[in-house]
Amino acid sequence: DGYDRLHVFDRQEQEAVEVPELPAGVYSLSGAHQTALLSVHVTGPRTPGEIWLWDLAAQRTRLAVPATLAGIDPATLVDPESVRFAARDGVGLHGLLYKPNNLAVDVRPPLMLKVHGGPNAQARPRFDATVQYLVGRGYAVFDLNYRGSNGFGKAFARLDNGRLRAGVVNDIEDAVRWLGEHAEIDPSRVAIMGRSYGGYLTNAAVGEFPGLFKAAVSFVGVSDWVRALEEASPALKASDRVEYGDINDPDDRAFFAEISPIAKAHLVRTPLLVVHGANDPRDPVTESDRFVKAVREQEVDVRYLRFADEGHSLTKLGNRITAYREIARFLDEKLQ
Repeated sequence: DGYDRLHVFDRQEQEAVEVPELPAGVYSLSGAHQTALLSVHVTGPRTPGEIWLWDLAAQRTRLAVPATLAGIDPATLVDPESVRFAARDGVGLHGLLYKPNNLAVDVRPPLMLKVHGGPNAQARPRFDATVQYLVGRGYAVFDLNYRGSNGFGKAFARLDNGRLRAGVVNDIEDAVRWLGEHAEIDPSRVAIMGRSYGGYLTNAAVGEFPGLFKAAVSFVGVSDWVRALEEASPALKASDRVEYGDINDPDDRAFFAEISPIAKAHLVRTPLLVVHGANDPRDPVTESDRFVKAVREQEVDVRYLRFADEGHSLTKLGNRITAYREIARFLDEKLQ
């Protein structure tokens, strides 16, 4: 997870060489051709990216390119705790738990359950401005590695393929239940947030578990798998067939209609904030248009940020400021 001591194997000496002290986080190494010198790119909870030079002969490191935090004191940022627990079917799951600094004794903070996209991505202890923003506002954040995430072996990465996909949504409930019992968070004040595939999981979870969350934030999430898989580009359709199934097969088609969040929109009772770019080439904005309309018909509080000049992510600074300020107001209203 990036927090163990890094070692490099010296083939001539047949032993591991321990790295001098470096900031905690995720390392990327690049070696020089003719000198015993490595560059180490570090991104971690307290640094958005630094480059260190490591002299292997002298066993020294020095900071070559420092990061800038734009005036933020790194001491105010939070390192995560690596957490492992078992899902209801015995599958081992993992996540990174961030807690606010200086919590008073017996104070249990509200929790944001963060679900990454992909689905074959991974929650790692990199710099995450969104996580630190929420933790700084008093929320605990759990960055969940549900089944299908990368970094835990091929067998684990395939546990959500095809008809196994429904098990991922259960991982979300299992994570909330475990955290409520073991992590000293307030189980009555839990929200969920995800982007892309994580947006799908957010949409699915609020329909599958109507009373579990006090708020939900969905970025560019799928609501109708049948339409999403049908309307994908030819290149994406080829990979989707391996990851998801053949949408032209009647049984696969029926399965994906069943697990689509739009099918359970009538069960949603969780206040929802939806963010989507109108130019999204992967998950068309109509996915959110239809889901927002269906949930609003249940007289649920739904806020919709539909950006005309964005695609599958928010790239413009002004739009990011608008979105995250609104997210903060929304969560403070529903959870504090």
